[in-house]
Amino acid sequence: MRWLTDENLDQRIVKWLIDSGQDVIRVVDLSAGAQDPQILTLSMSERRFLMTDDKDFGELLIRRQIVAPGAVLIRMHGVPMDVRIARLAEWWVEIESQVSGALIVVTMSQLRSRRLP
Repeated sequence: MRWLTDENLDQRIVKWLIDSGQDVIRVVDLSAGAQDPQILTLSMSERRFLMTDDKDFGELLIRRQIVAPGAVLIRMHGVPMDVRIARLAEWWVEIESQVSGALIVVTMSQLRSRRLP
């Protein structure tokens, strides 16, 4: 899958994605310091799903209805990184099957998917 990773996403998650065979471009490599709406525009123009841990993207995608191919929001603050990555790995099949046209929120206890407008 084709991913665009937000600047705030921990680089260990980015490395895990790459090591897992995902096609990853980092926002910092395309447009360092880009604002959130610009990042969503990049996601559309590059035809890549966004992966982030910035909850502001939920607001932009759902309430403001800014268009994007799909996004994964990781909400596991305070959880050790190896545990976060293990949780992503456990749910990866579901993430891949649901991310197109959706906002997926991943927490320690659940994976929630909401269709984008």
